[in-house]
Amino acid sequence: MDREYIVTFGQKYRRLTHPADSRISPDVYITIIADSIQEAYEAAFRQFGQAFAFVHKRTAFRESELARLHPGGELTRYTATPTRGRLPRTPQQHPTPKENQS
Repeated sequence: MDREYIVTFGQKYRRLTHPADSRISPDVYITIIADSIQEAYEAAFRQFGQAFAFVHKRTAFRESELARLHPGGELTRYTATPTRGRLPRTPQQHPTPKENQS
C-alpha cells in the first residue's frame, strides 16, 4: 500500500461523461501503483489529460473515509512504468464492491 496512489475526479463528471471512460464519476477512484507521487501524477496526466481532480497517497485515507467519499470504490488499478509513468493499454479490472459481496 506504500506505493499506492488514488486518482479522484471532479463533480462535473456527475453530469458529464468523462472523456476517458464513461464509468468515471466523483463516486469512484482509480489506484495507480508508482514509486513516487510525481510518477503517479504523470501517469494520471498521460491517461486522463487534465480530466482528473487529485492524486493522493492511499495511506492519507482510512478505509472508512475512502468508502464514504467514494462509495463506488476502486474502478480499476494501473501500474505506472517506473521510468516514464506510462500506463498499460488494458487496465486490470476489479469487481465492484457489490460484486465482492456475492
